[in-house]
Amino acid sequence: MSPTPEVLTRRASILPVVVGLAIFGWSMAICAMGGWLLSIGMSQWADSYDGDSQAMSGHAAESARAGLWLAAVLAVGPVLLAVLARAARMRRTFGVFVVLAVLLVPAGAVAASGSWRTLHPPAPPPPAPTHCMEHSGGDSRCPGG
Repeated sequence: MSPTPEVLTRRASILPVVVGLAIFGWSMAICAMGGWLLSIGMSQWADSYDGDSQAMSGHAAESARAGLWLAAVLAVGPVLLAVLARAARMRRTFGVFVVLAVLLVPAGAVAASGSWRTLHPPAPPPPAPTHCMEHSGGDSRCPGG
């Protein structure tokens, strides 16, 4: 049983509303992330006068977390919106969000990798040996005694 024309018309009229609400939600998410980063920056600025290095390192981790979330929102949002616009048969909106996705996904990937490195720094190199180590091809004495 195929859907009636009224159902198809109703479905076609709801999809642009869904796309509009999704665009609004994505815009509000970007604004919320920007506000979060601004509040971290203001808090870091205020703590810089106290000279508390532990609070400053906490702000660095928090700003890296916020940067990771912002990169995810900026990279994933246009892709999802392009898919929604394509489903709603909104050609110009689809084109706009494809262009945004092409521009923002690589930028978001670079920003996310930097934030990830800040949150998960590489392990420090192993310390140099402090005891005498024998090398092949010579005597087995330690240099200097």
